[in-house]
Amino acid sequence: MEQKHLPTLSSMLQAGKNDCTGSQLALHVCFVWLRRCVATHEECRTNHSDDKPSFRPKQLIDVNDNGIRLVTTSIKVEVPMLDYVALSHCWGPVPIICTSKENYHNYQSAIDPEKLSKIFKGAIHAARALSSNTSE
Repeated sequence: MEQKHLPTLSSMLQAGKNDCTGSQLALHVCFVWLRRCVATHEECRTNHSDDKPSFRPKQLIDVNDNGIRLVTTSIKVEVPMLDYVALSHCWGPVPIICTSKENYHNYQSAIDPEKLSKIFKGAIHAARALSSNTSE
């Protein structure tokens, strides 16, 4: 990756309005931070090399523009490098959508976005925005 001057967070915040974490500016800041991480941290560059498989969780949610679905990954299957983001949150007392034996196979086909909490919808919005930025 070509090393370019990356703007600072303060310069980006001064340049535009940032009224929520899902704003274009906030997502651009995240994108810049991810690029900086891969460009400057040896551990991050190592995970992006083609000569060794990177860590991947056993299950991921595929949030491409065609829908939302559960994907089961396997170390036995050779797949190209897999980029993903992780959401960490407190489950709390309010029941939210969860994967179970009963819905596992259905979720591999599609997950209804209307059943997702606001936090999950926001995470999907951010993941899609970050993904579209990486392809530019």
